[in-house]
Amino acid sequence: MGGKFKPGQSGNPGGRPADSPEVAKAKELLRKLCPKAAEVVEKCLRSKKFGEQKWAAETILGYGIGKPAQAVEFSDKGNEQLAAILEIVRKDPK
Repeated sequence: MGGKFKPGQSGNPGGRPADSPEVAKAKELLRKLCPKAAEVVEKCLRSKKFGEQKWAAETILGYGIGKPAQAVEFSDKGNEQLAAILEIVRKDPK
């Protein structure tokens, strides 16, 4: 079972487009603020206030491990277009 591309062949030969100068400058400024932001998160984690601890823990875990997937429930009742789409998906779940 091989991949889609032959060895040495890229699926994105042009590569990722470069950031505009404005975006590159903004990213550099934000990177410089990261140590301060980390200090704030750590201060909240060490706080005696549960709400601050909870926020810091959720922030650290959310970025360090990733947030858990959330189920989304919806109904197609009263929505003919959604019902039609779901019918197509149910027939061919590829």
